[in-house]
Amino acid sequence: RDIGVTGVQTCALPIYVLSSFAVLRETSRLIAILCKFQPTAEPDDSSSTREAAAAAGGREAMIVSSAHANVKELHKVGAVPRLHRIAKSCLEYLRQENDDNTEANKKLARLRQEALCESLSALRAMAIDNDIVQNMIALRILDTVRNSLMVVLQETIASVDSSPSTSGKSYSSSPLVAPSLIALATATLGLVRNLCANDEVKTTICKSSLPSILQIMQHYLSNGKLTGSQQVKNERQPQNMDENRRMKSRAILLEHACGILGAMSLRESQNDHLIVEGNGHILIFQAMRAFPNKRSEEHTSELQSR
Repeated sequence: RDIGVTGVQTCALPIYVLSSFAVLRETSRLIAILCKFQPTAEPDDSSSTREAAAAAGGREAMIVSSAHANVKELHKVGAVPRLHRIAKSCLEYLRQENDDNTEANKKLARLRQEALCESLSALRAMAIDNDIVQNMIALRILDTVRNSLMVVLQETIASVDSSPSTSGKSYSSSPLVAPSLIALATATLGLVRNLCANDEVKTTICKSSLPSILQIMQHYLSNGKLTGSQQVKNERQPQNMDENRRMKSRAILLEHACGILGAMSLRESQNDHLIVEGNGHILIFQAMRAFPNKRSEEHTSELQSR
């Protein structure tokens, strides 16, 4: 941007920008993996653990999880605000109107979308401790979550409203496309699910974003195109890879959504009323019917029903 920048340096700028977003994407992905990484842990042989083992009848020392320790270390070095900054900047870009359909801009938009999804997934992996969640709240992560849900909701509505005459064209001013849309929806709902482990946070999210969450659930249930019996039949027959991937993506998204409703319902009767008023209790049974062989989703839905 400086007046002294040469033409060669200016031409190199787009390459640098593309590389930067690729690095942000891969760094966010690495952080998420480290937060969940559980190698074959060594037994904790500290004196306190030996005493506990002796008291328990001389059994072997307890195996200590290293994944939680990784999260603590990443939080200590400031990973949370940096990940949030990545998500926030990428999300602001998606919310802007952009009519530049050049190949370079499409590639940049895709990298931004991927960086956004990976940073939200990394934030979800780090949201396992109340202190970390409180840090996220102080960074106004709930505003980012709400904006992300609004982007997903606007794009899903736009995709439904698009007519056959516009097929092959972008259905909105946002560069978000269907595969990226479900990835963003899944990453956002996954983060919300972990944030809802905090009682105060879940009530705030319920009051501000429950309608958006239920509408997203409704969209992906109504666009599944398969009843439970049809899916069982299809699982016994060969499926093309794209369709199989789409079904798995919808199943994960709906499992997160059911998990959110379950967390919101726990010990909060007012949240229960809001969910029932929005037909959330119907949506969870529709999700169970749509994916009868998805045991984790079935378990999550049963917890929410209880």
